[in-house]
Amino acid sequence: MDRPFLDRNALVNSFDYTFKRGKIYARGKFLISNINEKKKSKTGYGGYTTIEYRPSDNCLYYTEFTRYDDELDINDMGYLRRNNLSEGVLYGEWQQTDFSEDSKIASVMWRGVIILDRNNEGKSLHSGTNIYFVWNEKLKSGSDIELDITYSPSGYDDFISRGNGVVYLDDRVEDLLLSYSTQRRGMWRKSLSMRVFQEGYDDWAVSLKGSISLYPHEDLTIDLSLEPLWSRDWLIWMWGDRLASFSRRKLSTDIVTNWFQAEKHEIRLRAQWLVIDADIEQAFRIGPDSRLVPSNDTINSFAAINFGLQLRYRYEIAPLSDFYLVYSRGGLDYIDNPDKSTLGLLGTSTSLRNSDQIMMKLRYRF
Repeated sequence: MDRPFLDRNALVNSFDYTFKRGKIYARGKFLISNINEKKKSKTGYGGYTTIEYRPSDNCLYYTEFTRYDDELDINDMGYLRRNNLSEGVLYGEWQQTDFSEDSKIASVMWRGVIILDRNNEGKSLHSGTNIYFVWNEKLKSGSDIELDITYSPSGYDDFISRGNGVVYLDDRVEDLLLSYSTQRRGMWRKSLSMRVFQEGYDDWAVSLKGSISLYPHEDLTIDLSLEPLWSRDWLIWMWGDRLASFSRRKLSTDIVTNWFQAEKHEIRLRAQWLVIDADIEQAFRIGPDSRLVPSNDTINSFAAINFGLQLRYRYEIAPLSDFYLVYSRGGLDYIDNPDKSTLGLLGTSTSLRNSDQIMMKLRYRF
């Protein structure tokens, strides 16, 4: 990959392998990256190995080992979640399907994951290390019930301060999620979920999400979703080694309409709103032992509002060939010390118009 505008070029080599014998399947990859940017070069190494064992159709176990050094970089034409990582994963799942004919349950799936993450300095990573459990029950009616539990032991977050020091965080419940969804029944399909979690230093947050799909006609679908969130401890980086905890109220909505009014013709309308209203609770700095220490820094409460609207027409000329006509508008705004309520900010977001454009696109067999 050559990027003259950045005075940068990248060369990535990978070696993939697979091995299968009986009920054991192994796969992996070795990576080498060579990056030259502004007359400086660096070479990174990494790889992973996965060993999978499936004793039956209803059982699966696997383990994975990953190591990336801090110079590995494949993001010029790929994606790497992070480098500077040593990770071990142990996963297992079991599905039960032997229910009686008069039972309302079609199947039950249990999944469990243990992930241990360290950076190459030997620090346990709080953000990646966790114990994850999922219980999923499918009913013969087509409904689905799921319970997710994620627990993270104490550890270090080496990303949150953006290079200004690591932060030690105590153990927490990353996720406690209960969701219920139905299959389409007549004109309706709906789902509801509740999530309780810890996202800050020592307090809790809760969110609800509801969605409804409407089918007024076989050629028309309407999807509506609403997700409010309340948090008493939203921890974010501010500047340097300063962080802050906010009480946060978040509201996001989404409306999507798809209309296939004739063969080869499609009209899609999508509108999205997002409001974050955050009140300052406590400022922190990173102490000498990587623990957060309360500080007296002056930090303002703030709000962020976002709105996006897109109306798209697509005509299929032939397979893999399409004509698009798109109108889009929207914007993003930040407000210091807002004086409006969360719902008031939601109404304000609709007037955002940082972007307002019409685009035509022709795709021919690509």
